[in-house]
Amino acid sequence: MKKRITAAVLAMCVTLGSIGISAAASEEQPETTDTGMDMDTAAVKAAAESTLSTSSSKNAKESTVYVIADANGHRQKTIVSSWLKNKHGVDELKDRSTLTDIQNVKGDEEYIDNGDGTITWNAEGNDIYYQGTTTEELPVDVQITYYLDGRKVSAEELDGASGHLRIAFRYENNTGRRQTINGEDCTIYKPYVMVSGILMDEEKARNIEVENGRVISDGNQAIVVGMALPGLKEGLGLDDVDNADDIEIPEEVVVDADVEDFSLLTTLTLASDDALKQVGLDDIDSVDELKDQMDELSDASEQLVDGSRALADGTAILYDGTNELADGVGTLADGANQLDEGAGSLKDGSKQLKDGSQELADGTGSLLSGAGSLDEGAGNLKEGSASLVDGTEILAGGTIALASGLEQIASGADGVYGGLVALTGENGAGKLASGAAALDQGISDLQKEMSKPIDTGDLSGGLEQIAGKLQSIAGAADSITGAAQQIQSLSGSVPDVAGEAGSISDQASSILAAADSIQGSDGTDNSGAVSAAESAIRAAMAANDALGENRSAEVASQLSSALSSLSGVSNSEKIDNAGAVSTIKTAAQSIQQSAGAVSQKGQAMSSIASGIGQYADGIEQGASGISGGAAALAGSEGIGAVQAGIEGKISSLTSQLNGALSTIKDYSGQLAAGAGELANGDQTQALLAGARELRDGAKEAAGSAKQVAGGANQVKAGAAQLDTGVGSLKSGTKDLKSGAKDLNVGALTLASGAAQLDTGAGALKSGTESLVSGVGELDSGVYELVNGAQDLLSGAEELMNGMVTFDKDGIQALTEAVNDNLTGTYDRLQAMQDYTDEGEPFGGVAEGKTCAVKYIFKTEEIGKQ
Repeated sequence: MKKRITAAVLAMCVTLGSIGISAAASEEQPETTDTGMDMDTAAVKAAAESTLSTSSSKNAKESTVYVIADANGHRQKTIVSSWLKNKHGVDELKDRSTLTDIQNVKGDEEYIDNGDGTITWNAEGNDIYYQGTTTEELPVDVQITYYLDGRKVSAEELDGASGHLRIAFRYENNTGRRQTINGEDCTIYKPYVMVSGILMDEEKARNIEVENGRVISDGNQAIVVGMALPGLKEGLGLDDVDNADDIEIPEEVVVDADVEDFSLLTTLTLASDDALKQVGLDDIDSVDELKDQMDELSDASEQLVDGSRALADGTAILYDGTNELADGVGTLADGANQLDEGAGSLKDGSKQLKDGSQELADGTGSLLSGAGSLDEGAGNLKEGSASLVDGTEILAGGTIALASGLEQIASGADGVYGGLVALTGENGAGKLASGAAALDQGISDLQKEMSKPIDTGDLSGGLEQIAGKLQSIAGAADSITGAAQQIQSLSGSVPDVAGEAGSISDQASSILAAADSIQGSDGTDNSGAVSAAESAIRAAMAANDALGENRSAEVASQLSSALSSLSGVSNSEKIDNAGAVSTIKTAAQSIQQSAGAVSQKGQAMSSIASGIGQYADGIEQGASGISGGAAALAGSEGIGAVQAGIEGKISSLTSQLNGALSTIKDYSGQLAAGAGELANGDQTQALLAGARELRDGAKEAAGSAKQVAGGANQVKAGAAQLDTGVGSLKSGTKDLKSGAKDLNVGALTLASGAAQLDTGAGALKSGTESLVSGVGELDSGVYELVNGAQDLLSGAEELMNGMVTFDKDGIQALTEAVNDNLTGTYDRLQAMQDYTDEGEPFGGVAEGKTCAVKYIFKTEEIGKQ
């Protein structure tokens, strides 16, 4: 198996130090104005520079050569940016430069052309950064070749192409020269380290691999960096050492990837001849020192192996943590789904509450209408009971008059008896006969009047009207009972108006605090206080709008005014903000007062909710009593019993009177006959006996009439009590109507609150749906994170395995190879170092000064990202 020496291994073995793709600190670089570089290539440039990891602290001058090339690597323009370091802060800096179009790119210091290839800068103690152009031949060149599905293609053909892509970076070291070393004629090169990098979109490029480099991925983009050392193997003479085939020093970088709709932003290649200078060959006095440094290299390699193992262990822990995170996100998703289901149930319940509260409002409207009809019927009943009282007064008056007439009959009968007694005296028979005839006629007239029925029409009509109204009362009371039961079932659904008002008051306090902060700014930046005030005003607006029909128009107007005033606040003197701040604070204070009023309204609504249940209980009990009492009063034992009792009593008394009058009439007939006989002088004693019976019968009839009058007075008293009761009923129906009105208002408020609750529940349901969607996206992201952690773990394990191989087959093999051929290798390295130090660096340098030169090759883009 080949002991392949990768780009990183070669760099380490050449520089006898460690380098890698890391965030190596670099000194400040010169600014440029026309290099063709941009921010999109910054990541690739940083990775490549970090890989080179050159030091510039010992150099008086540093130059960066920017080579602008087409997509195939053909040079189009060369720009050189130089940095003259003024370590001692002198006023003048002298430099040698072969550049044209020189210009200062960082300051306004000027230079003088001395005419001998040198220039003198008026530095005034400053470092100088300048830039120019050149057409000199470059010490190294880069050529880029593209292959699509195994076929060589041009850069233009790759725009939007799909398939398997291969990009080959090939480097040409133009510094080769013949030289005799240890009696052997050979070709040596200045040892340039070439680092090429590209940035690839991982949505368009998959399965990215690079020979002699590394792929750095963040999950979206991949930075591909590779390294080569053209001419080094030949210059070291490694082809002639033992096991030469086991040592491979790359002279090209190859990138493979599967692409779709391909585009390439740019490629960057960095080159530096500073690699051997970092080794410090000038300080190596013997081969033994070189061996010691090679041993240090071996130790450093072993440390890298240990570090790669620790990295693999850490990524394994990271992978386990991402799996636990995925489990937690799954639990979160389950909870979000349960919350969404609960919000759906709340939405359904709020819809039912909304519909039920609307039915309650409709029912209380019907209750209010029924209570009005009940109150109207009670008024009519009151009128009927008043008519009944009037009728019983007439009845009582008539029976009294009847009793008075009977007493007169009894008095007349007593007079007849006295007359008979007198008749037995002188010529009384004739008078007796005449009186008896008159008595008989009077009784006939009285019976005729008695045969006429007593007019109880008014009484009956009033009683019938009362009975009908009582039936209506009973039906309305049943409706009230049902409505009261509905009220009880929904008495707890009142919106939290007081809570929303409290939120508005809190936001008003936040507005006041922000206004005080603005007022005290004294011209300093008050943007934070202005932002806080705006947030508080908008939060108060949202809380006020959440009240729906209960929202305060006054509060909305004040908040709008405060927001308008806030737009006028500036960051200048405090006096400029005084008017706006005063308006905002006044509005905030008024909002607090208005919020207090709204809060009282909310508390009152809560009190209504608390009392509705108790009030509904009372209504239900009262309505039940009204229904039972009205039904009983309208039944056979109520109004019907009163009417039947009055008519029965009248009928009984009339029958008794008719019987008494018939007896009197019989006696008056006998009296008339007896008077005739008396007139003829016969049966005088029989006539006296009849007169006595007539007198006694009349007195008995008068007594019965008085009993009828007493009964009529009782009926009158009962009718008065009935009228009083109906008056109480009328008062109760009036209270019931008023309570039904209040209940209807409360039910309408409840319906409004239920509608607001339904709207809020709908918003909550929408929010939980968004939450479920967001958790789903989070779950998808965590899944990608787990996959990334797994890829990272695989990469760490691959790195560890590679480092083990690198240490065993690379560093150790190279150390053995160097030790085996140490003397010859050292001499060639020393010759390379001397060759590097000879002559003038690219672009020139002042005599006696050192200059580090770095080359950056940038190609054109292919397509558009």
